[in-house]
Amino acid sequence: MTMSHNRVGGKSVAPTTRSASPGTSALLLLDLQHDFVRAHGRMAVKTIRGDRFLFLANKLIWHFTDCGEPVLLAGSEFRRTDLVGNVSRRFAAMKGSMGAEIDARLDRADCLYFPKSKSDAFSNRGVDEYLWQRGVSHLYLGGVYTEYSVRSSGLSAISRGFHVTVIRDAVSSNDLLAHYTALEDLRTRGAVIIDSPEILASRPSVAA
Repeated sequence: MTMSHNRVGGKSVAPTTRSASPGTSALLLLDLQHDFVRAHGRMAVKTIRGDRFLFLANKLIWHFTDCGEPVLLAGSEFRRTDLVGNVSRRFAAMKGSMGAEIDARLDRADCLYFPKSKSDAFSNRGVDEYLWQRGVSHLYLGGVYTEYSVRSSGLSAISRGFHVTVIRDAVSSNDLLAHYTALEDLRTRGAVIIDSPEILASRPSVAA
């Protein structure tokens, strides 16, 4: 890939059929932003150590990139006019704020960035259009929060006909019960739940 953290707002792209390139995969990482993964972020996920979590995200990025498969980042950029929502989120990841920026520890040079104002990454229609254009049929998910962005994006992907795999050790939440409930809901709806070593070991890099 030659893209470098390009921003996509959702302009229309002529789609191809999902079956155009059977087996093509993509990695979608959700909300790896300062307010969510930094220790003093406004809605920091306290159950993770940001450096380790982001190192795992980087390993997945490098692996998919080496395989020649696209890596997408979706980040929350909440509108300042959403007063009720912003209060409930402690004003985290507001559009244009430092907290909404992708964490600098993430190696995003070959990633494509999609802003969103809702939990669901597919609320930016550019995500679906890009995946259709690339002939992607299998979507791997990681990021925070499991019960919000991961769950809603996963269910949207399933409803659009994607095969979905959630990378269990690459998703997290402050609420462990909600985390496991969301994973089980995704599993019962058709998603596969696996750990990152299975991906890194079973999908050899073309650079190897």
